[in-house]
Amino acid sequence: LPAQVITESKRRLRALEYELGEKTIDEQERTNASKYHKIKHFERKKAERKVKQAKKDLRENTDETKAPALQAKVDEAEIKLLYTTHFPKTLHYVSLYPTNNQNDETSDARRERVLKDIKESLLNGDKDLSLMQKRYRDEYKEKLIKRGVIQPLAPVDEEMTEAKQGSDDEKDDFFEKA
Repeated sequence: LPAQVITESKRRLRALEYELGEKTIDEQERTNASKYHKIKHFERKKAERKVKQAKKDLRENTDETKAPALQAKVDEAEIKLLYTTHFPKTLHYVSLYPTNNQNDETSDARRERVLKDIKESLLNGDKDLSLMQKRYRDEYKEKLIKRGVIQPLAPVDEEMTEAKQGSDDEKDDFFEKA
């Protein structure tokens, strides 16, 4: 086969492998979205009530010494609301208000990690948390690559570039060979 046909076939294979990986990740996101839709809905409603109550407490406050604590309460409630709406779709959802397994260390660690990431993203100017979502998606992609579920993306023409580089060195008169 001609080299051009081989190169085009490799590029097409790489593009198809990339699409397969993206579809695998999309399928996991869809599965998690449907699986956790109900609990996220209830927790979002609960978080919205807490935000509303915290803002009401702040408005009705007449004591200036309590204002910073109440503002911190409002900020924390808003972060928890963002947690319910922007939880990474590639992860299994961890409840903010668990009714059972309250002493589960792995769930607590994941919840705290996501809350910390939301706070950091907001501080870094990522208001819609899209960069955080992309980072978690990339982490999930790396996890799938390690498991062997999807193929890592290969460089464009690894073999071709090495072969061309060797022939270019032979033709180059600029550097003298000793």
